[in-house]
Amino acid sequence: GGSSLQAIYLHPAAERSQQLQPRTFTVARGAGHTPLLDKHGNLLVIETPGTADFGGIAELGVEQWSEAFVWHIELRVLLLDELSRRSGRLVHTCSVIDFAELNLKVASGMGTKAEKEGFKAWAAVAKSVSHAYPDTTYRNYVLNAPGGFFVSQIIMALAPKRSAKKFVMLGGEGDAVNAKLRQDVSASQLPRHLGGNRDDAGQWD
Repeated sequence: GGSSLQAIYLHPAAERSQQLQPRTFTVARGAGHTPLLDKHGNLLVIETPGTADFGGIAELGVEQWSEAFVWHIELRVLLLDELSRRSGRLVHTCSVIDFAELNLKVASGMGTKAEKEGFKAWAAVAKSVSHAYPDTTYRNYVLNAPGGFFVSQIIMALAPKRSAKKFVMLGGEGDAVNAKLRQDVSASQLPRHLGGNRDDAGQWD
C-alpha cells in the first residue's frame, strides 16, 4: 500500500545503463522513488535518446545493456499494473522524448564501430519494446528533434503503425512548446531542462 518504490535499479548493469541513456518514470524522494504522473494519472516517462552514449553501450556489452533496458521496461509495466489496480482504470504511459544533442552522424549509419554497434542495439531493443507493449501508450511528446523529417522517420520505424497517431512532434523552444506539453504534463513533474520546475537531481547530468 505504499506510494513509492524502494528500488529501481534491479539489474546489475542498471545504474550504468541509466548513465548511458538517461530515462526515468520516478523522482527520488527520501529513501524511495515516487512515480511521475501526468494530469490524467498516467505514468510519465522521460527519455533522452539524444544524449545516449552509443559507444558506451557497446563497451558495456550489448547483451548486458539490452537486459538492463528490458528490466527497466518490465518494472514500468509492473508499476502500470499496480497503478491501474489502485485507480480502478487502465493507466497508460505519457512519454516525453528529448532528442536534443542527437548525433545525426551515428544515427545515419556513420561513426565509430562501437557507436554503430551501440546504436544498432538501441534501435533493435527500442523497436522490440514498442511492439511488445504497444497498448501502454497514451501519448508520446517528441522534443528537440533535429532534421525533423530524418528523426521522424527513425521514430516511425521504431513504432507500430497503429501508434503513429500517438506521437506529437514539438519543434522549437519556448512558450509555444511548453503550452502544448502542459496540456498533459504539469511543470511540477518535469525537470528544469525541459521547462519544468523539478530539481534535475543529477539524473540528466
